[in-house]
Amino acid sequence: MAFLFGVGIAPPLFNHITWKNFNERVASFIIGGKNQWDSGAVMMQDAQPEQWSSIMWEDRLVQDNMPKIRDCQIAATQAGQAKSCVIAIKPEAQ
Repeated sequence: MAFLFGVGIAPPLFNHITWKNFNERVASFIIGGKNQWDSGAVMMQDAQPEQWSSIMWEDRLVQDNMPKIRDCQIAATQAGQAKSCVIAIKPEAQ
């Protein structure tokens, strides 16, 4: 009975009741990030530095132009078709 409980019943029971996001919390603790988001960023940067750099550049571009992008998206939605918009690209900090 104990074997059947340990193999068949306990894993799904504990998975759904007490150990939500356990793997992510352990990984975050090992990496040493403030939270799961920061730990994930550290792991992505270590795994693929070039792609991480691209993601960061794209995020900065979008954040710098968010009002223009939002206005352009609203205009395109109202027109019902694609719309061309102008955004600004800041030089990289040295």
